[in-house]
Amino acid sequence: MSEQLMILVAGPYRGGTNDDPVLIQRNVEAMEDMALKVFRRGHLPVMGEWFALPLLKHAGSEKIGDAVFDEIFHPVARELIGKCDAVLRIGGPSTGAGDMVATGRKLGKTIFRSLDEIPRAYSVRLESAERNMPAATTTPVRAFPGRWNRERFHLPGNRSSRAR
Repeated sequence: MSEQLMILVAGPYRGGTNDDPVLIQRNVEAMEDMALKVFRRGHLPVMGEWFALPLLKHAGSEKIGDAVFDEIFHPVARELIGKCDAVLRIGGPSTGAGDMVATGRKLGKTIFRSLDEIPRAYSVRLESAERNMPAATTTPVRAFPGRWNRERFHLPGNRSSRAR
């Protein structure tokens, strides 16, 4: 097994749709289907759409291709590639997905063209599943000792937080 990778799944979003929302949704579902397969191989998949679409809505984009869309959609994915280990290119012709591959190459990322090229990965999640144990324990985990938290960060319940 190999080390776990963060892999950007890049495929057509608008490509081949003539901006038909039903066809765009099919493209997104194809990328999500592949993301699930990548996850089941032990890796962490991401899609630019997962980051860009909520931002587009919040920023007031009114339609695909408007100025807000152009400001956010592909730039978010390009930035995301910088945080990823690899890019998986799927689907048919797409200017945007091609741009993601080119950006990945420029940044020295591994480019995969099919799921079969991606090795299975070691992950804590898979290891615990193989041992037939839950991934999370029922024992609460404390990031810091309770006393240190109260004194350092002035959590509710200590004198420092009441004085503020």
